[in-house]
Amino acid sequence: MPTYWEMIKEARSQLKLSRRQVAEKAGISEAHLRFVEKGERPMSPKTLQKVARVLKMDETRVIDAWLQENVKGMSLAPRDLQKVPIISWVNAGDFAMADDPRQLADYDEWVWIQTRGPNVFALRVEGDSMEPEFREGEIIIVNPHIAWEVGNYVIVKNSDGEATFKQIKKKGDKWVLHPLNPKYEDIEVDNRQLYVVGVVVEKIKRY
Repeated sequence: MPTYWEMIKEARSQLKLSRRQVAEKAGISEAHLRFVEKGERPMSPKTLQKVARVLKMDETRVIDAWLQENVKGMSLAPRDLQKVPIISWVNAGDFAMADDPRQLADYDEWVWIQTRGPNVFALRVEGDSMEPEFREGEIIIVNPHIAWEVGNYVIVKNSDGEATFKQIKKKGDKWVLHPLNPKYEDIEVDNRQLYVVGVVVEKIKRY
């Protein structure tokens, strides 16, 4: 396996981006990126994650390469990152409640995130009902173990067992699921039938 800095250099070359362009998008200095690409300076996992997203790299692969360089003989992720699967909307409710969610399915896509906790998972946004804040294809991170509050962005399961992504609000004595896109109307829900799968705590935006 190539080193993580070789992967960065190769990905940047394929996208025909200058070091300055990548550094600006990732929020780091051009000099730092230059030293990293030469293998002369280490890069923190958080910074590596930012650079990987700018370069549209396979985050799991590049983090694994980082681990080989920095965590000798260990298969542990950096303490400040957690690896979670991108699951289907159909599986959202089951994943949140499972004792061992890893046994539910084999997942092809994973992301490294800063949010930590059991049963945390990722979803890929579908549709335009939560635009402009959340666009189709962006990845959201869901934590099923924190209490939701009014105003939170949540994943909710309806009476048919389908999961939906909305902002939860209260209008008078009524609960509503609020789409951010004004072309869609609020959905009134019965509090007794309101099943919140989890709270959206992070968004991964890739360029």
